[in-house]
Amino acid sequence: MKKAVGILILFYLLFSCTRSLEFDLDFENPLVINCIMEQGKQAELIAYQSIDFVDSFHFERICDLDATLSILSTGNESTFVNSTDNLCYYTTQNFFLPLGESVKLNVTYGSNTYSASTSPVKEINASVNLDEFKLIESVQKQVWNPEEQTISIVRYNSYQLTSIVTDNSNLSHRVGYSFDYKDGQKRNKAICDFKDIPYFRNNDFFDDIYAVSKEISTENLFHINVSFSLPDSIEQVKVYSKYYYLNEELFDYISINNAHAESFGDPFVTPIPPYTNIENGLGIFAAYNVKLDSFLIDLPD
Repeated sequence: MKKAVGILILFYLLFSCTRSLEFDLDFENPLVINCIMEQGKQAELIAYQSIDFVDSFHFERICDLDATLSILSTGNESTFVNSTDNLCYYTTQNFFLPLGESVKLNVTYGSNTYSASTSPVKEINASVNLDEFKLIESVQKQVWNPEEQTISIVRYNSYQLTSIVTDNSNLSHRVGYSFDYKDGQKRNKAICDFKDIPYFRNNDFFDDIYAVSKEISTENLFHINVSFSLPDSIEQVKVYSKYYYLNEELFDYISINNAHAESFGDPFVTPIPPYTNIENGLGIFAAYNVKLDSFLIDLPD
């Protein structure tokens, strides 16, 4: 009996010690603005209304904002127009991002204004040095033929290309690399031999970037060794090289957001806030440059 009374008293004390807490979640949600410009092409912009954390994850695009781009050095200005009403997708008219120019973005939505500036993009000084193309290994491999249900012995040759990136201005250079090769109709990813270079994995903008170097070495020369392996019967291969220059804001955006994604939900890691350079809002305003090369290589006997 005494035990039952004690339990009743304990429950009474627990349920009587309550306090109502009220949370005021009414605040104005800023816009999320994404504008990634490629040098030499028209700028593109998408804007979303941010949502409360407790809301359902349904992002609505903004279709009635005003936005302009201006080159800081000259003041030349271009206006964004809604290219498709149903998608709320904005592009500039008669504005193509020049090399070496800083650009400012201004956005007005209702009574709110948003702005951002982005640093210039540079010319990419990079090329593959075909004089250093060489055979590095030749091995025999067992290859399974699913049609004939047989195993054959095939000799595979591994080759190495060297790509050279130079930075004559002796400034920080953020250059991404991607190499493919094609024998016949099949296109494959080449293997890049990098040292002490951060990898960009699963980013939203550049799925094909294999790796990125933040800075050129002190000698203003950076060597990239690229290797691929082919059957001995292949006599010619086509190589595709792609070089990216990411300006400072874009490099930081991808690097920090990758770190943010890796730290999200881990109780043992200090949370990393996502990167944004939009004043009064969220998102990214940045720029990049691309250089593409392709060439045929006759493979040595």
